[in-house]
Formats: sequence, structure tokens, C-alpha cells
Amino acid sequence: MNLPGRMRALAPALLLAALTGAVFAPTAHNGFITLDDVAYISENPQVLRGLNRQTALWALRSTENANWYPLRRLTHLADASLFGMWAGGHHLVSVAWHAAAAVLLFLALRMMTGRAVRSLVIAAIFAVHPLQVESVAWASERSNVLAGFFFGLTLLTWARYARRPGIQRYAAAALSLAGGLMAKPTLMTVPPLLVLLDFWPLGRLGLPGAPLREAGAGRLRRCLLEKVPLVVLAAASGAVTLILHQRAGALPALEALPLSARLGNAMLSYCQYLGKMLWPAGLAVYYPHRGADVPTGVAVLAGTALVTMTVAVLVQWPRRPWLGAGWLWYLGMLVPTIGIVQFSSHAMADRFAYLPSTGCFLAAVWLVSEELQRLRVPTVLRVATVVVTLAGFGVSTIAQARLWKESRPLFEHALAVTRDNWMAHLNLGMIDAQEGRLAAAEAHFRETLRIRPLWFEASSQLAPVLVRQGRVEEGILMYGQALRARPKDAQTLVNLGAALDQAGRHSEALGAYRLALSIDPGLTEGQMNLGNALSDLGRTAEALQAYAKALQLAPIRADIFYNRALALERVRRFEEAARDYREALRLEPGHHFARDGLARVGGGNPR
Repeated sequence: MNLPGRMRALAPALLLAALTGAVFAPTAHNGFITLDDVAYISENPQVLRGLNRQTALWALRSTENANWYPLRRLTHLADASLFGMWAGGHHLVSVAWHAAAAVLLFLALRMMTGRAVRSLVIAAIFAVHPLQVESVAWASERSNVLAGFFFGLTLLTWARYARRPGIQRYAAAALSLAGGLMAKPTLMTVPPLLVLLDFWPLGRLGLPGAPLREAGAGRLRRCLLEKVPLVVLAAASGAVTLILHQRAGALPALEALPLSARLGNAMLSYCQYLGKMLWPAGLAVYYPHRGADVPTGVAVLAGTALVTMTVAVLVQWPRRPWLGAGWLWYLGMLVPTIGIVQFSSHAMADRFAYLPSTGCFLAAVWLVSEELQRLRVPTVLRVATVVVTLAGFGVSTIAQARLWKESRPLFEHALAVTRDNWMAHLNLGMIDAQEGRLAAAEAHFRETLRIRPLWFEASSQLAPVLVRQGRVEEGILMYGQALRARPKDAQTLVNLGAALDQAGRHSEALGAYRLALSIDPGLTEGQMNLGNALSDLGRTAEALQAYAKALQLAPIRADIFYNRALALERVRRFEEAARDYREALRLEPGHHFARDGLARVGGGNPR
């Protein structure tokens, strides 16, 4: 192929990459948000170390937060090595993965359908639709764009295999799917999707427009059998995910969330996703689950609409197979996250539609193209229709991406477009507490508890806010409420101990610290605070043992040396106290209290 020919071949891919980059450029100025980004990236001790042999092994083995997402963790480690904690770098990498996913989707659809222009339009909508913002602009949601990349690669390699079957081409498709499952197990629906694509557009089970019954039994059996290894991969990934969530207690019991409530929410969510694809307004980082509050009539109406649409598109299969293929693509790919098996507390999430929405984009583009062609609409008007549609989506996406710049506007927007959004209140309370706006933080946490009474997260966050306002006894009571919900939370026990210490209840504090350390002996804060409580009770020898254990866990924490120095100073062991004050100052030169302590003991000779 000569140079002009290569440029023509590359032009669609370059156009998609440029379009994606332009629309998501604002994310370069975004920071990390409080929801997940802190735990997964900015304060994750493994990620902060960057990519090396030890952290790579951690990424491959870790099941933190009840998920096995090795590829996501590996990319976070690589980002940390490249950019440190500059959030913009992490976001730009997500944009690059999303752009690559769009390019692969285009290449796969073009190979499957032979329709380059329509495939390009579908990929462009996928690239710039506002529903995709959550997956791209949320740094800790890296798994979605990685899954998108491997999904596109799976479709492309499968299309090549369908053209000319062979073991190497099949292996390429299987490896692509395995990569996608290591990014996010929601790709477990890919094997049945490939069967659907074998009907249309690949035409492996009869002519693309032929009725379904015309597929030969032999060909159907062969096509199903060749999916078996892929189904095994998908089933293994799904089983691991289910087991991890069960062990972590992350699957609500049927008593807490009955099947009727799950089905009602699922039917309504299917319809709401469709609405957000057509008119992407009111998007939020979190949609609270409706529980049993979905009216039966609304759920039945939504379910009836879905069944009616399904029957309608299947009846039209002989004339419009693309309509049925796109619709079933959408319905099927949403099954793992639609909420029948409830993996979290939300009703729905924009990120769940990241790949399923592509089926609707395909059906819509084919339908509009066929109608414009039937009406003999001039090419210039067809192009204008595409440009206006993409421009509208792009402008909305830019605005939505800017909401993700900081946590506060993101969660304030969520409050504005949803009802009783306890997750938004919780995060706004955390932000206010961090900024010292204690009254506002208390109001948000109390609103969270109004919506979700006795919830551990809100109680455990409200308690320290009360303590910081000088309402120590109220804070102690709130810690008690939190611990009734989660009795073995070691960090909350340590925090309770600190509040008891502040109230002068040192013996009770001692009990809280010992219980916390029996649950998690590696809790540095617990060991240090245990030392403080023992010192306050005059049990210096035991206190020094606790400080020694704390320093084994965190040998470069200045505050541990400082607290041990105070304990030594109390029993007039001034030379040892001076050494610890000096070490605290070496580790933290701005530690004014350590400087004052060193001045008091006078380098081992108190004044």
C-alpha cells in the first residue's frame, strides 16, 4: 500500500483519537475524588511505591475491595511510576485507553459489517457520548476503559477468526477475552454476544438477513461448541467475583433486598439507561437504590415495554437483523450489572452502560441510515446530521467531564439531580470535615443517617466531627453506634479509644485499644495510642513496649518518637527522651512540639 493509501486507512483511527482527546481534554486538569480514588490510588500504599517486582506481584494477587482486577492495578502502578500523584497524568492515560477502545470498536465493526462509514459513526458516538464520562474521568474506574480496549480487541480478533478459522486466530480471541476479564469480569457476557454476532453481521449461521430457523443444526452446534472454552473463561471469572463478594459480605441478602425489588429496579433501570442515551441529562456519580419503593405499576409497565420492544425487533429480524442484534447486545451485556445479583448499593451507574450502550448505538445508526437512504436524503444533510449529533454529545461531555474536576461540585451536582442521595451527603460531609467546616459536615452526616439509619460509615464519620467540636461524650456515643453496626472494625475502636483518652477515661481507652489490636495487630495508630494510654496511667514499661511495636510497624513516623519521648520525660529518663525528640525532628524538621520538648530536657540535662 502506498503512502496516500496508508493515510486513508489510518484517517478514521486518527479522527477517532483526535475527537476523543478533544472532548476529554478537560480531564487533564482534574484531581482525584474522595470516592474510591483515595483508597485505590492517591493513598494506596502499594500504588504510591510505583511499579516494581513486589508491587506487580501484589497487583496480580490482590483481592482488595472484593475484586480481582490485576490489569487495573498494574496500570495504576505504571501511572504512579510515570506521573507520581499528578492526577492529570492518570486521567490522560484513561483517555488514551478509551480512544484505543473506540478505534478497535471501529475496526471490528468495519470488518464484521463491511460498512466503514456506519462503523465510524458508531465508534464516534461511543467515544464522545456523555454516558461514557464516568468511565473515563473517574481515575479509579480504569477497569472500564481497559475492558473496553480488550472488548474491541476480542471483537476484532473474532471477526478475523470468523473470516478464516484457525487455531492461532482463535487463541488470539481467547487471549483478548482473558485480558478483558482480568480488567473487569463484566465481559463474562461476551461469549453469548459472539453467538449473536455469528448470526448478524457475520452470517455464520445463515445469511445475515435470513430467518433464524434457517441456520443449519450442524453449523449451530459447531458455533456453540467453539464458544465452550470462552464460556469456561467467563464462568471462572464470574465465580471468582461472586466468591470474593460473598466472603466480603458485599452481597445483600434477599431478606434485605427482595427479588421483587431487584426485578423492579432492573426493569426501570433498563428503561432509564435508554433515556439517558437519547437525552443524557441528570447524570450523577451515584444513583441511590430504590429498594422496595419502585411502584409495582411502574415496574410492570417498564417490563412490558422491554418485552414488547424485544418481540418487535425479533419479528423484524428477516428484514432488519441489525435491529435485533443491537437490542439483544444491549440487554445481554447489562445482565451482570443490572442488579438481579446486587453487588453494591446503587440502583444503576453510568459506567455500567459503557459497553452495552454500543448495541443501541449500532441499532440506531443502522436504522437512521436506512431511513435516510430510503428517503433519498442528500449526502450533505446526512453528514450534517452526524456532525450535529456528535457536536451535541461532545459539548455535553465536556461539561460533564468538568464536574469531575473536584469532589465538591461532583457530589453537589448529584444532590441536585437525585433524591435522598446518601452517598453524596456522606462524601460532602467528608469534604467539609477535611476543610474544617464542622457544622456543615455534621449536617451532611446527620442527613445521611436520616436516609440510612444506623449506617456504619455515617456514624463513624460523624463521631470524630462531634469530638472535634468539643462534644466528646456525644462523639463517644456515636462511636458506640458505629461499633454496634460493625463490632470488629479495628480503626473505629482506635478512634473510640482516642476519644475516651480525651475524656480522661484512660482505662476504658486501654480496653478499646487492646480489642482493636487483637483484631488487627498491625494497626500502627493502635499501638502508638496504646502506649499513650499506658503512659497516662503511669505504666511506663508497658508503654515503651507498645511504642517499640509501633516503631517496628512504622519506623519513620515522627509522632511515635515524639510520644515515646514524652513518656520517657515523665519518668525523668531525659537522655533517652532527648534522643527521641532529636529523631522526631530529623524525620519532621517542622515538628514544633518536639523542638519544645528537646528544649525542656536540654539535650539530656533538663533546665
